[in-house]
Amino acid sequence: MLVRELLDRLVELIRPALEQLGDLGFVTEGLAALLERGNGARRQLNAFRARGDLSDVVSEIAEATLSTCR
Repeated sequence: MLVRELLDRLVELIRPALEQLGDLGFVTEGLAALLERGNGARRQLNAFRARGDLSDVVSEIAEATLSTCR
């Protein structure tokens, strides 16, 4: 079973609680973004693989950090 399918099943299982707390949109949008972009480790690995340069990894970390501050 794919990760996306497992996450969909989990969200359906806890949907009532998410709806009650008003967090359904937050969780579903966050998971969609994570599945689209990948997690931090995946993005850092991709940055390194592109040119084999650690400065690209540092740039990726800095950009990810700054994007959460905006």
